[in-house]
Amino acid sequence: MLQCFIDDSGNSPDGGLFVLAGYIMNEKRWEDFTERWYAQLQRDFPIDYCRMSDAESGEGPFAGMDRIHRNRKVKDLALVIHECNPVPFVCQMEWKDWIEIAEGNLPPGFDVPYAVLFYQMMKSVADFQVKSDELGSFGYLPVDFIFDEQGAAESKCLKWYHPLKDKVAEPHKTMMSNTPQFKDDRQVMPLQAADMLAWHLRREYQFPDEERPTAGLLNPEGMLVRVIGRNSLEELVEMSKRIDPAAI
Repeated sequence: MLQCFIDDSGNSPDGGLFVLAGYIMNEKRWEDFTERWYAQLQRDFPIDYCRMSDAESGEGPFAGMDRIHRNRKVKDLALVIHECNPVPFVCQMEWKDWIEIAEGNLPPGFDVPYAVLFYQMMKSVADFQVKSDELGSFGYLPVDFIFDEQGAAESKCLKWYHPLKDKVAEPHKTMMSNTPQFKDDRQVMPLQAADMLAWHLRREYQFPDEERPTAGLLNPEGMLVRVIGRNSLEELVEMSKRIDPAAI
């Protein structure tokens, strides 16, 4: 069983870039990752969980910890990701493109940017499996997609998921056989790794002059990136005009 853990960063226009990012590998390797991540959380300056927004601001579990030790904690956790070597996926969209092209022009179910990136992230993973099979890798496997909790956006995403799954052909039907889940990243350690990747990518876009040595441990060469640009959004808007809103 493959498991893909995905989190977001920049879910308001202030950041300029909206990112969904995460990692995929098989279930057994995630068990090993979780043991290693937990051990690092409990080492010097123990914390219950890691969110990058808290690590940056010194709030939450990082309250009272000086920046040097917060940065060291993040680096130690990033080394766990680097050593376990899951496959990183990224799907991103500039907010200005969404506002100028798609906002107000899509039917319910796709009328929030998260839903668009949600679909494109799963498509990226499916494309990865197809490409891997062409190279004689591991065939087509169901994927457990675990996303960070998203409130109202969850129902929008799941509303169209099942009708889409019923319509697609193989091998995509097999890969989509498991309904995506939404869980609390404070409780699910692989989601904390996804948060770390998404946060660094958004931060690099928003503040390109910052030096973030840890970023090199998170997104090795070969990271699979899908950019949802203006052309893609224009095509989505045109396609949506042919969709019956009652069907999604």
